[in-house]
Amino acid sequence: MGEGEESVLIQVRIPRKMVALMDELKRKGLYRSRSETVIDGIRHILMKYNALREEAILWAQYERGVIPQDKTFDDIPVTPREEATELVAKVFGKMTVEELMNRVRRRGGS
Repeated sequence: MGEGEESVLIQVRIPRKMVALMDELKRKGLYRSRSETVIDGIRHILMKYNALREEAILWAQYERGVIPQDKTFDDIPVTPREEATELVAKVFGKMTVEELMNRVRRRGGS
C-alpha cells in the first residue's frame, strides 16, 4: 500500500500449509508480516487480470457461463471468438479457462 493509503480489514481462512510457507518467507526476510505477504499475492493477481484485454476477459466469462448462455459468443459485441482465443493463447498457452482460473487462484499447479 502506498503511504497514507487507507486500509480495510478483511478476514480470510488460509490453509495451514500456505500459512507455513508465508511464515517461512517472513523468516527469510522477504516479507515483514503475513499481511504483507497476502497483499503482495493479491497485487500479483490484480496485475494478471489487468494484463488481460477486455475481450479476453469476456471470452473467459462466456466460457465459464457468467455471460448468459442463451447468447452465442458472436452476439457479444467484442473481438471475434477465434481472435480472442488467440489473444488468450498468446498470454496463457493452451490452458483451458478452468486451468487458467485455477492457476490464478493457485489451485492447479505452477
